[in-house]
Amino acid sequence: MRNLPLTGALLALLFIVLTQAVGAGLFEWSRLGRLTDDPGPQPYVSVITPHPTRPEILYAGSLLTTDAAALVFRSADGGDTWSASAAGLPALPAFTGVKALLLWPGEEDAADTLLVALQGGGIWRSSDGGATWASAVGGGLDGGATVIALQKTATRALALTPGGVYGMLRNGNWKLHAVGLPPAGATFYYDLAADPSDPDVVYVAVGALGIFRSANGGGSWAAANGDLPGPPYNAREVSVNPLTGELFASLRGAGLFRSADGGRTWVASQTGITFETTAYGAVGAPVISPDDGLAAYVFNSDGIFRSEDGGRTWSPYAEGLSGAETISALAFHPARPNTILAGTSISGVWDLTLAPGGRQYVPLIR
Repeated sequence: MRNLPLTGALLALLFIVLTQAVGAGLFEWSRLGRLTDDPGPQPYVSVITPHPTRPEILYAGSLLTTDAAALVFRSADGGDTWSASAAGLPALPAFTGVKALLLWPGEEDAADTLLVALQGGGIWRSSDGGATWASAVGGGLDGGATVIALQKTATRALALTPGGVYGMLRNGNWKLHAVGLPPAGATFYYDLAADPSDPDVVYVAVGALGIFRSANGGGSWAAANGDLPGPPYNAREVSVNPLTGELFASLRGAGLFRSADGGRTWVASQTGITFETTAYGAVGAPVISPDDGLAAYVFNSDGIFRSEDGGRTWSPYAEGLSGAETISALAFHPARPNTILAGTSISGVWDLTLAPGGRQYVPLIR
């Protein structure tokens, strides 16, 4: 047999290695370390917040679904090991817990600052990377408030409650920002999203009244329903492409819709997602890669779906997951390019890295 040239041999070997790697799980979800030492089910992961510049730092919020559950967990080694970071947080009833977790990274060696939103427990602040917590309510929010979501704008933190949107003042108190929004009790507030490409632009999902938009960091609001199907709209979740500013809205029973003009016009964006027969006939709002605006993931009770075209079309992507867990949270890791993290109901946190962005490929050999 004629010997291959060195370059050809190396390329052939590379092809074999890559092919074997695909079969061995290179493009599969991998489970990270356990949140607790409990050998049984792990706590329900309700939110994942990776550090924006340090790939080893992860924070996870949970619901109190197991005896060993803590409200907040922290990993300093990329998720291989976790420790409870909940000192000072209040005792909550079982099956309640964290709804949102917001992070301001510390400069150089300074500790991170975090806000955590609790179901029936208000808002709490940590100035030491989650080691200790103190109450951060005041003004229009009290310690018994249920806070559904937290977001950062260019000038303030915003908190969503069943009564509407609150903004944090310089003195740390919270003030209701209700200009243009329906009054408390007239509807249900479900989700809040800021536009990373324009942090003064914020959106809120307001149940049967649809999507509202603010162009001044929550100071005032206007409906952004365009030609969404409705009313009633049944809006449940909202998210924004961090690179393009495209807006996504999840409508229970109707699916996922996308707007490229701030909510003036909408198109259906759910091709490939099953939702009609899932729990509540719903799908979440997608998370989109900060490195590749075409790579997006979304989940519902049928599992995880991946898009390679900016949320236009979708396909299931659960390779490597056990199938026993329900997906409960998704987040791209800004400090680990092309890596997506998934929280689950019983098996902790998983990760997946595809290159580029959300697309898998084996290099062509010519």
